[in-house]
Amino acid sequence: MLPLARSGQARALAVTSARRTALLPEVPTLEEAGISGVDMWSWWGIVGPAGMPANVVNALNAEIGKMLSSPELSMFLANEGAEAATMTPQQFGDMMRLETERWIKVAHEANISVE
Repeated sequence: MLPLARSGQARALAVTSARRTALLPEVPTLEEAGISGVDMWSWWGIVGPAGMPANVVNALNAEIGKMLSSPELSMFLANEGAEAATMTPQQFGDMMRLETERWIKVAHEANISVE
């Protein structure tokens, strides 16, 4: 939608995240538009096999953090409508658990099942 909104072919009414995006700073959040309780956003992460040694996890996390802070990757992500965020392995694990719980709850409340 970003290219369509920027070109004027579509009108962005609101973003679903809790804060405005730098990509379309004039577009309000749903909260600002009068719809409360919505904070939806996409995320990606890198995971490894269970039981990976902590020193390997920490080394990979440090190198991935360096890549995410590079101007080239930051610009690439921005052009795709994304922002890089670095986290510790613990923070990322906590976020994945919270997101999983959140969407399981949504699926149950909406009676959504996988067949």
